[in-house]
Amino acid sequence: PRRSALSLPVHDRTESPDFRFREIWYAYGSSPAGGRRRADWMRRNRMHRPNVAHGHNLTNTLGRVAPFDQRPELYSLIDGRREKRQICTSNPETVALVTEAIRTVLRKDSSIEAYSLCPDDNTEFCQCDACLALDSGALDRSGLPSVADR
Repeated sequence: PRRSALSLPVHDRTESPDFRFREIWYAYGSSPAGGRRRADWMRRNRMHRPNVAHGHNLTNTLGRVAPFDQRPELYSLIDGRREKRQICTSNPETVALVTEAIRTVLRKDSSIEAYSLCPDDNTEFCQCDACLALDSGALDRSGLPSVADR
Protein backbone atom coordinates (compact mmCIF):
# COMPACT_ATOMS: atom_id res chain seq x y z
CA PRO A 1 0.00 0.00 0.00
CA ARG A 2 1.07 3.54 -0.64
CA ARG A 3 0.86 6.22 1.99
CA SER A 4 2.10 9.75 2.21
CA ALA A 5 3.35 9.24 5.78
CA LEU A 6 4.37 6.37 8.00
CA SER A 7 3.94 6.45 11.74
CA LEU A 8 4.33 3.94 14.53
CA PRO A 9 2.95 4.06 18.06
CA VAL A 10 5.40 5.29 20.70
CA HIS A 11 6.77 2.58 22.94
CA ASP A 12 8.84 2.84 26.06
CA ARG A 13 10.43 -0.58 26.39
CA THR A 14 13.56 -1.68 28.23
CA GLU A 15 15.02 -5.16 27.98
CA SER A 16 17.93 -6.89 29.66
CA PRO A 17 19.79 -9.88 28.27
CA ASP A 18 19.43 -13.26 29.94
CA PHE A 19 23.21 -13.75 29.93
CA ARG A 20 26.08 -12.23 31.87
CA PHE A 21 28.22 -11.38 28.86
CA ARG A 22 28.41 -11.78 25.13
CA GLU A 23 31.34 -11.62 22.81
CA ILE A 24 32.45 -12.18 19.28
CA TRP A 25 35.38 -14.54 19.36
CA TYR A 26 38.49 -14.27 17.17
CA ALA A 27 36.92 -11.74 14.83
CA TYR A 28 39.94 -9.48 14.48
CA GLY A 29 42.94 -11.75 14.91
CA SER A 30 45.56 -11.57 17.61
CA SER A 31 47.58 -8.52 16.49
CA PRO A 32 47.60 -5.40 18.72
CA ALA A 33 45.69 -3.47 16.01
CA GLY A 34 43.15 -6.26 15.76
CA GLY A 35 42.76 -6.24 19.53
CA ARG A 36 42.03 -2.50 19.49
CA ARG A 37 39.47 -2.89 16.69
CA ARG A 38 37.83 -5.74 18.59
CA ALA A 39 37.71 -3.71 21.82
CA ASP A 40 36.16 -0.77 19.93
CA TRP A 41 33.57 -3.04 18.31
CA MET A 42 32.64 -4.59 21.66
CA ARG A 43 32.35 -1.16 23.32
CA ARG A 44 30.13 0.21 20.54
CA ASN A 45 27.90 -2.85 20.78
CA ARG A 46 27.78 -2.71 24.58
CA MET A 47 29.36 -6.11 24.90
CA HIS A 48 30.84 -6.88 28.29
CA ARG A 49 33.57 -9.43 28.69
CA PRO A 50 34.60 -10.41 32.19
CA ASN A 51 38.10 -11.64 32.86
CA VAL A 52 37.97 -15.21 31.54
CA ALA A 53 40.97 -17.52 31.72
CA HIS A 54 40.46 -18.74 28.18
CA GLY A 55 42.22 -21.01 25.82
CA HIS A 56 42.52 -24.56 24.70
CA ASN A 57 44.06 -25.13 28.07
CA LEU A 58 42.75 -28.36 29.54
CA THR A 59 46.03 -30.23 28.96
CA ASN A 60 48.11 -27.28 30.20
CA THR A 61 45.90 -26.97 33.28
CA LEU A 62 46.71 -30.55 34.24
CA GLY A 63 50.37 -29.98 33.34
CA ARG A 64 50.71 -27.31 36.04
CA VAL A 65 50.01 -29.83 38.79
CA ALA A 66 50.96 -33.13 37.15
CA PRO A 67 53.54 -32.74 34.36
CA PHE A 68 53.41 -35.37 31.64
CA ASP A 69 56.95 -36.61 32.29
CA GLN A 70 56.01 -37.33 35.92
CA ARG A 71 52.42 -38.61 35.47
CA PRO A 72 51.91 -39.92 31.90
CA GLU A 73 49.02 -42.17 33.02
CA LEU A 74 46.85 -39.05 33.41
CA TYR A 75 47.16 -38.13 29.73
CA SER A 76 45.60 -39.58 26.58
CA LEU A 77 46.30 -43.11 25.48
CA ILE A 78 46.79 -43.02 21.69
CA ASP A 79 47.44 -46.25 19.79
CA GLY A 80 48.68 -47.90 22.99
CA ARG A 81 51.04 -45.08 24.07
CA ARG A 82 50.49 -42.22 26.50
CA GLU A 83 50.75 -38.86 24.76
CA LYS A 84 50.64 -35.26 25.97
CA ARG A 85 47.98 -34.23 23.45
CA GLN A 86 44.83 -34.42 25.60
CA ILE A 87 44.04 -35.71 29.07
CA CYS A 88 42.41 -38.94 30.19
CA THR A 89 39.05 -37.53 31.29
CA SER A 90 37.77 -40.84 32.69
CA ASN A 91 40.49 -40.97 35.34
CA PRO A 92 39.04 -39.62 38.64
CA GLU A 93 42.49 -38.45 39.74
CA THR A 94 42.87 -36.41 36.55
CA VAL A 95 39.54 -34.70 37.20
CA ALA A 96 40.49 -33.96 40.83
CA LEU A 97 43.88 -32.53 39.85
CA VAL A 98 42.42 -30.31 37.11
CA THR A 99 39.80 -29.06 39.58
CA GLU A 100 42.48 -28.21 42.13
CA ALA A 101 44.63 -26.47 39.50
CA ILE A 102 41.67 -24.27 38.53
CA ARG A 103 40.92 -23.47 42.17
CA THR A 104 44.53 -22.37 42.59
CA VAL A 105 44.28 -20.01 39.60
CA LEU A 106 41.03 -18.52 40.88
CA ARG A 107 42.44 -18.05 44.39
CA LYS A 108 45.51 -16.24 43.02
CA ASP A 109 43.55 -13.88 40.76
CA SER A 110 40.17 -12.80 42.10
CA SER A 111 39.47 -10.79 38.93
CA ILE A 112 38.94 -14.00 36.92
CA GLU A 113 35.21 -14.68 36.66
CA ALA A 114 35.32 -17.80 34.51
CA TYR A 115 37.80 -20.48 33.49
CA SER A 116 37.63 -22.14 30.10
CA LEU A 117 38.09 -25.89 29.89
CA CYS A 118 38.57 -26.22 26.17
CA PRO A 119 40.45 -29.30 25.02
CA ASP A 120 43.38 -28.77 22.70
CA ASP A 121 42.78 -28.23 18.99
CA ASN A 122 43.38 -31.77 17.83
CA THR A 123 41.56 -35.08 17.59
CA GLU A 124 43.98 -37.03 19.78
CA PHE A 125 41.47 -37.85 22.51
CA CYS A 126 42.16 -40.67 24.92
CA GLN A 127 41.45 -44.16 23.62
CA CYS A 128 41.61 -46.03 26.92
CA ASP A 129 38.69 -48.40 27.58
CA ALA A 130 37.17 -46.14 30.25
CA CYS A 131 37.17 -43.06 27.98
CA LEU A 132 35.81 -44.98 24.99
CA ALA A 133 33.00 -46.31 27.20
CA LEU A 134 31.82 -42.70 27.68
CA ASP A 135 31.32 -42.16 23.94
CA SER A 136 27.78 -42.31 22.52
CA GLY A 137 28.75 -43.98 19.27
CA ALA A 138 27.70 -40.92 17.25
CA LEU A 139 30.05 -39.39 14.70
CA ASP A 140 31.04 -35.73 14.61
CA ARG A 141 30.92 -33.51 11.50
CA SER A 142 34.25 -34.85 10.26
CA GLY A 143 33.20 -38.49 10.62
CA LEU A 144 35.24 -39.14 13.77
CA PRO A 145 33.69 -40.63 16.92
CA SER A 146 32.02 -37.85 18.88
CA VAL A 147 33.67 -37.22 22.24
CA ALA A 148 31.05 -34.66 23.33
CA ASP A 149 29.65 -36.93 26.06
CA ARG A 150 32.98 -37.19 27.81
